[in-house]
Amino acid sequence: MSDDPLDAYVFQCSGSDLFAVSHDMMGANLPRASCAQGWILRGKCRLGEHASVPAHVDYYIWRDPCWTQRKSPSNSLNV
Repeated sequence: MSDDPLDAYVFQCSGSDLFAVSHDMMGANLPRASCAQGWILRGKCRLGEHASVPAHVDYYIWRDPCWTQRKSPSNSLNV
C-alpha cells in the first residue's frame, strides 16, 4: 500500500443524521437505497495510511444522532 494521502469526501443524507465518506467526489458509489433523499457533499479531507485494512473499502456510512440535536447545523463539516 502507498503512504500517499488520499482524498476522502464527506456526504450527508439530505436533512438526516446519516453520513457517509467515500473516495468518489460525486458519491456515485454510495447506496441510493440508504438515502432516498439524495447524498449532499459536505466536505473534503486528506487521509494518510495509519493502519492497514485487510479489504478494500469503497465507502463508510454512519449515523450521528448528535447532529440533529444541534441548534443550527452547519452546511459544511469541519473535516
